[in-house]
Amino acid sequence: MKEKIFDNIIMNAAAVRSKELGEVISQIGIQERIYVLFNHIDKVLRGAHLLTSGKMLGNVVIEPLAANVTYVDFSCVTAMQHTYFAGYHGFEYELPAFAHFFNTAIKGGEVDFSDPEMFLGKGDRPIHVVRDPAEPGCGK
Repeated sequence: MKEKIFDNIIMNAAAVRSKELGEVISQIGIQERIYVLFNHIDKVLRGAHLLTSGKMLGNVVIEPLAANVTYVDFSCVTAMQHTYFAGYHGFEYELPAFAHFFNTAIKGGEVDFSDPEMFLGKGDRPIHVVRDPAEPGCGK
């Protein structure tokens, strides 16, 4: 099915194996945008990795990257947390980048990653690091 029925698909801290997932995701065409959110130090997904012997998409993005996906790295702001948009943590309310991303993406908009105070790009790769102004070196 290639008819666009969704504005955005958000894969938040996905507990699915990363290996070869880029090829599968690249075939999804029912949306305008796909956002894959990950956190390298998510303690829940690290446990899932140990149990399944497979790296989880919400922890590790494995090449090749899907061309139709924007990858968003939340490692600098979420620490070891797994759930980070349900209102449990202070950073969900305090960080402008956090609010900007979720308010835009959940409402179906295209997230603007151009503000260097909120996001750090990874060159020509479709990866954006959510920045914490209190941690200026994070994500570089």
